[in-house]
Amino acid sequence: MAVVADSAPLIAAANRGDDFHRLALSLVMAAGRDLIIPDPVVVEVDWMIRERGGPEPVRRLLNALVAGAYQRATLSPSVFAAACAIDRTYADLDLGFVDASVMAVAAATSRPPASQTGTERTTSTRTVGGP
Repeated sequence: MAVVADSAPLIAAANRGDDFHRLALSLVMAAGRDLIIPDPVVVEVDWMIRERGGPEPVRRLLNALVAGAYQRATLSPSVFAAACAIDRTYADLDLGFVDASVMAVAAATSRPPASQTGTERTTSTRTVGGP
């Protein structure tokens, strides 16, 4: 089953020192081509992994995306607008645009997001609707 990836599972999968590394890596590997990664997530993962672990782990992810190992989700104007609306609607949660884009892509594709809240990492079967 396809899932929309948030940054946390991808960062944990790349970081051998993360407490959830094995779980995250197994989820990413099991999802394979069914893992949908929104472009804003790619940018966030690139920045966070380079800050914490250098460029090589993120280059492996980028090369895998280029090779088609995972699906990239570019944001169409309507999905971009939905992400902005989700961020605005749930402003009290301080989601931010990247998390809102995960929710918008999940809603647009009818696929659940794979994400993290604090130290709890989950694959949710509920998505937040658009505007």
